[in-house]
Amino acid sequence: MNEDMSFTNVKKINFQKRPLPIPADYRPLYKIAQILLVLKYCCRGGTSSLIRLHFFSWAMKSEDNKEKVLNIVYNKETKNFPIWRFEPALNRALSFAIAEGLVEQAKLNYRLTPKGEEFVVRIIMLTDLMTSEKSFINKVKKKVTETLIKDISRRWETK
Repeated sequence: MNEDMSFTNVKKINFQKRPLPIPADYRPLYKIAQILLVLKYCCRGGTSSLIRLHFFSWAMKSEDNKEKVLNIVYNKETKNFPIWRFEPALNRALSFAIAEGLVEQAKLNYRLTPKGEEFVVRIIMLTDLMTSEKSFINKVKKKVTETLIKDISRRWETK
């Protein structure tokens, strides 16, 4: 090895921490807040399957996705509904939410805890926070049922 390229002569190495922007969709706290809103306002008994949580996460990614969901909710148009994306960021956020005691796992479902209820009430009280998500959730409410999710996802097997 060339002596000039060896690290034996290196006296100091400097590292500079640079900000790395992370889109909100991938920030655990944002995803946790999204999960809590969905469990509180879109799920009976504050309980949901993982597939439905992924459905809502996908729905809130874009205005186009929201329109597709509103179309199945209000027009019952499920025939050509697209396959939605499953995100590792949601699974990570769920793990953090469980660790913090905001959500608990009950068999194959996830349920809002009393601590999670308190947290989601604070989110609702902040009127300038997650306005787009809150508006969408207010339109959908509890109309996206587990049965609807099963009906849509059952078509994946036939495609």
